Amino acid sequence: MNGSLRVSRSGFLAPQSRPAPVPVPMPAPRVEHPPVVIAPPGETIKEGAYSATFPARRIEAETPLNSGEQIRLTVEVPRRGYLYVIDRELYSDGSFSRPMVIFPTRRIRNGDNLVRPGKLIELPNQTDQPPYFVIKRSRQDQVSEVLTFIVTTKPLEEIVVGEDQTAIPPELYASWEKKWLSPAERYEIAGGKGMRYTRKEEAAGADPDILLTRSDPSPQTIYRVSFKPNQPLMVKVPLLIK
Repeated sequence: MNGSLRVSRSGFLAPQSRPAPVPVPMPAPRVEHPPVVIAPPGETIKEGAYSATFPARRIEAETPLNSGEQIRLTVEVPRRGYLYVIDRELYSDGSFSRPMVIFPTRRIRNGDNLVRPGKLIELPNQTDQPPYFVIKRSRQDQVSEVLTFIVTTKPLEEIVVGEDQTAIPPELYASWEKKWLSPAERYEIAGGKGMRYTRKEEAAGADPDILLTRSDPSPQTIYRVSFKPNQPLMVKVPLLIK
């Protein structure tokens, strides 16, 4: 069986899997912060990055990022399930840091990680303080953050949703990767790089009852993955650091 995942910065979703268009009320336009950064939110504020506002714009997957850049991930999945996002730091010698579950947490949607076609998940969400991650090396030989997206048909018993990100044993992550990771084909939307976050995307990110439809812009990045029926879907997305 094939599935696809939209992630914008990148995301999981085939546009044809979205529901048909329906009218929805649109909020007044507002200035959005730039897209995504992986670092403790407190450090971002100390650096003063939260003092300025900029419109969020799309970037292609595997675009090298500068230390200090701000980024938000938006994720869309073409089937009903439960989304988990795990972050690991990759170092120049090929080793990884301890896996950290960065979604779900009670800070984002109060831990609600249920996904369905057309539902947009923002990491972090618009009400988070700050509403973005910040790219920052933890040590000199770090070359990237590697995000692993997992979609399951039922909640993972091994993960206890905490207030913030939580660590899991490397052996547990390795066992999931061995069972669930499949090759993925990546597609980028031509001409999408640099596009601003639309009012509809912003509304869908803020309100889980508002769904994106086939009339809305396609995801910037789509991952097409082969998986068995009822088996979790697993994809790895690197955030490269210059």
